[in-house]
Amino acid sequence: MGTAVEPPIPYDIPGWTALRSAAPASSQQAPFARCWLTYRPLSDVRPFLTDAELRAARAVLSQFQALYGMVALGKRVHLGGIANELKTLHGKIARGAHTALKRCAALEAKRATVPKRVPVAQVATGEVVKLTTERKHLSNLLKMVAYQAEGDLVRMVAPHYKPAPDQGRTLIQSALASAADLEVTDTELRVTLAPLSSAHRTRAVATVCDDLNRAPICFPGTRLRLHFDITRPPGDPPP
Repeated sequence: MGTAVEPPIPYDIPGWTALRSAAPASSQQAPFARCWLTYRPLSDVRPFLTDAELRAARAVLSQFQALYGMVALGKRVHLGGIANELKTLHGKIARGAHTALKRCAALEAKRATVPKRVPVAQVATGEVVKLTTERKHLSNLLKMVAYQAEGDLVRMVAPHYKPAPDQGRTLIQSALASAADLEVTDTELRVTLAPLSSAHRTRAVATVCDDLNRAPICFPGTRLRLHFDITRPPGDPPP
């Protein structure tokens, strides 16, 4: 078992540490599935290993079931002189599937004995720190707004980026996390992003910047209009 560490706040916002407050939560109950993700697991109960083992056992069982069906189909069409071989193979696969099924049942029974909720004091050492209710609500609100804004940008880039269904959100996250140059003029706040890892990704983000620039968006608290751009690949025309 590894060394216990102070439990972090899940999904913490950078710089949010100042808003954390200590609360005696050692007697509170927490879902065990969350506890093993965040804190040191109990020494005698390891549900995450049980779940992994059960997934692996079910995968093996599925393979046996598929093989069993294929061989059964071969027996029905009477494939020449290999009928006896198919019968022997069918029996071996059936025994393997039976063993895999018993293992799945044993693991499910083992997992059923794991408590759904346990006291935090049993899985955490030291002081348990959490956000107060009001600050937790504010934190959740900021996360939801940020996620919605990210989703809007994904929809904007989708027509210009073919892998958008699978990689669109990753592209937007990379653009938002990239370095940028800020330039303030009398009427504008110009934000120029650094180029991304490939030219086609940079061009896709450039189209989003052009679309955003068509809307009169001002920086909050000022009359400076926001102007977005990204360093274009060599040879690309300026916006």
